[in-house]
Amino acid sequence: DVFLEKHYQTPLPKTVLDPFIEQLREAPFPEDVPPIMSHDDNFLLSIYRDRVFVLVVCRQDVPPLSIFEFLHRVVDILTDYFKHFTAEIVRQNAVVVYE
Repeated sequence: DVFLEKHYQTPLPKTVLDPFIEQLREAPFPEDVPPIMSHDDNFLLSIYRDRVFVLVVCRQDVPPLSIFEFLHRVVDILTDYFKHFTAEIVRQNAVVVYE
């Protein structure tokens, strides 16, 4: 389930996540989902931390390592702030996380 999303510049349709969801359903373990996917004009980059996927959709070619570094730092900051990083903590504190 997508429980928090933030759009920059242009809102994207939910169907942009279809390749990721398909891979997630087919993978025997969540860790087996490829961290980088491309579909149409979009790049989907994801990390899997503490049983939660954090995903970015990019419309232009960007250095993937910079995106992964950013995602890991966001999770690290949230972990420091909330003491844990779980889907439930993100749901309960959606306003704080969103800002």
